Amino acid sequence: MLFVRSLFWKRGWCFFVVLLGLGLMVTSVYAGPSLYAKKGDVQIENADFSVALWPRKHLLNVVAQLDLEGPRIPQQLRLYLPQLIRLKKVEFLRGLRWQTIKFVRRLENVTLFFPKKPGQTTKVRLHYSIIFDSSKNYLFRGIFCQLKPGDSYFLYGWYPSLRPFADPLSGQLLRGHRWKYQLTLEVPSHERAVSAGPLLRTERAKKGRKRYVFGSSPIKEAALFFTSGKYSTYRYIYSRAMQVRFYLHRHDSRRHLNSLGKMIERAEHFYRNLWGDPRGPAPIKKNGKKSRHPRITWQLISFGGSGARGYPFTLLLDRREDFFSGRLHKGIDRLFSKRQVLLHEMAHTWWGNAVTGVGRGSIWMNEGLANYASIRALGELYGKAAEITAIRRHIQYFLDGSGSGHLLEPGGLAQMAQRTAYTKGALVFFELERLLTRPVVDRGLRYFFQKYRGKYANVRGLRRSLEKAARRSLKPFFKHWIHRSGLPVISLQQSLLKKGKKGYKVILEFRNRGPVDGMAHARVWDYRKFYDLWIRVPAGSSRRFVWTHSRKIRRIQYNPDNIMLHGFRWRSTLRKANALRKDKRWQRASKLFRQLVGAYPEHGHALYSWGRLFETRRRWGKAIKLYHRAARAKLSSRTPNWVPLWARFREASLLYKQGRNKQAKKIFKSLLRSGTNPYGLHERIRAILKTK
Repeated sequence: MLFVRSLFWKRGWCFFVVLLGLGLMVTSVYAGPSLYAKKGDVQIENADFSVALWPRKHLLNVVAQLDLEGPRIPQQLRLYLPQLIRLKKVEFLRGLRWQTIKFVRRLENVTLFFPKKPGQTTKVRLHYSIIFDSSKNYLFRGIFCQLKPGDSYFLYGWYPSLRPFADPLSGQLLRGHRWKYQLTLEVPSHERAVSAGPLLRTERAKKGRKRYVFGSSPIKEAALFFTSGKYSTYRYIYSRAMQVRFYLHRHDSRRHLNSLGKMIERAEHFYRNLWGDPRGPAPIKKNGKKSRHPRITWQLISFGGSGARGYPFTLLLDRREDFFSGRLHKGIDRLFSKRQVLLHEMAHTWWGNAVTGVGRGSIWMNEGLANYASIRALGELYGKAAEITAIRRHIQYFLDGSGSGHLLEPGGLAQMAQRTAYTKGALVFFELERLLTRPVVDRGLRYFFQKYRGKYANVRGLRRSLEKAARRSLKPFFKHWIHRSGLPVISLQQSLLKKGKKGYKVILEFRNRGPVDGMAHARVWDYRKFYDLWIRVPAGSSRRFVWTHSRKIRRIQYNPDNIMLHGFRWRSTLRKANALRKDKRWQRASKLFRQLVGAYPEHGHALYSWGRLFETRRRWGKAIKLYHRAARAKLSSRTPNWVPLWARFREASLLYKQGRNKQAKKIFKSLLRSGTNPYGLHERIRAILKTK
């Protein structure tokens, strides 16, 4: 199961998935470093979890029973324990009796010593608790917890690594294996528990509490999800194949539930037609006939956390964003609208749950594929214009990001905050469509999904599946777009229209100044319709393209929809250029500044920093010109309000050095009259005027 779900930002807050769990890692004194390295080794065949929520204030009690099977069980088991988990007791089943075994805890590892070789099968039972303060967010290895009685949410995981923003399966336990489980969840009587698996039964517990017993999720996963709260339930049945169940709090709107359920139905039908049923083929009856899958129940749960999360046929939605109001076209922030959030979380049932990306690049595989699916669904449900608008938002958001833009970075808080996996992670699939056509990409992703459904997958498996559909090597594409952080920088150098014997010739010449191959987009209009042309332009070169048409050409338009993924990620480029400037690597820094200013002529910060470079090298004429341009640049994210003032100050300082005192004093006095004084500018001016 994907440990990092959709994380959405508003007002500068980052919303993270809660990950509390216990990872199991087995090593043997006689069987080598890892029993799980080969087929046939020990595996978890079944797991029973008994969880008590809020038996006392700020306490979560867990009893987990694991059925281990394999050719032989080692005498020593090593458990991986997060710091918040307090292991109280460990038992294994000898005959019909549970026997307590010793354990030694060192930091986050616990080694269990069995009194005798257990043989080929054994049952291990772990008793532990998790204690937390419900009134605060906990920062634990980059994980935020927002929990309180009446509104609890957990993701209960079995991954040995709790580094959710890097590879979620570093030190992977199961090598692609997933198991069945039963979850017993005890909650206060006034609360209702929900999990991704089916509810098997409810039971009364002591002290007025209630137990909910859930089975395995309809999609095999390596993690459990559950929540509890004071919910009212509403059910809408849309067909023999699907229904939607809402779990709402008392302040949630109920007026638009039916229309929201219809959107879920249409989106689910679209995803299933594209890639198939995430549950796999329907079971075969004893008489050999194919049976039907049971009806899918989508669960939409209002909770008091932040953002939204997607689990098998289950969506957790932050009630503060009011997803149930019907105003789904409204934006959560400048990247996501509410309806795209819903479609993105639905897509996680396919990408991230049924197929879980692991290894280097796992974040962009899971989040990028889910986001690509959500943009495609926007086009299917709301029209092509909605899809193009979403692509534009993603391009602009990515270009405004501050990271390197590398999809195979190990991850971390910074990568998730920049949303590289969401933006470029989705956009590379649209770039792939332009190279291979959309039907070929759909065929490759369907093959990839069918092959890895219920399993783990990596970047190599994705590439090979797409290559099988395309019948060509995609190593160059993956080398440029996945293994590099740059983008193409494509410009139209020339467009000509010539009349020939066989019709009209359109001659286009493009230049790509970037380090990555890219696709240029041109639209040619005659008097009846238009034709979209996508032309591949190799990195660091020019490309001349000739297109012949029988009818008279009326208009040629370059990048008409503004959906070409190309350009500079200016924040990271500016940071890199300034670092080179401070290291006195003048030529490389100047090259980056030139590229930035060429792409963004009104980039005041780049102009100012480039001027600083020339000033340091005592080339005052060029520095003055750049400061002059920076001082007149329009205020924007690329031109902070301090830049024009300090650019004028530095321009005046250089004029003083050239002996042009009158001009310099005029600028200094105008700066002193201004009401703003960023970074002690006025004090610097007065000190200079005293010495002159």
